[in-house]
Amino acid sequence: MCFIYGLNLYGVSFAITAWLPSKKSSATVASLIHLMSYYVAFAYSGYTCDATTKQMVALIPNCAMAFSV
Repeated sequence: MCFIYGLNLYGVSFAITAWLPSKKSSATVASLIHLMSYYVAFAYSGYTCDATTKQMVALIPNCAMAFSV
């Protein structure tokens, strides 16, 4: 599980780095996305959302890890 989480984080960071040209902007955006994805995980946790919504949100690495804990 942690191996897949690491690969998913690596893929997301690679995509952000490929999308943004400079090192500073890509590091800043990747850090913000990483921190904001924790909010998304807690916003969709619990029993208020259906399973389909949780499966779509679980494509974000931090959300998938938060749902599995």
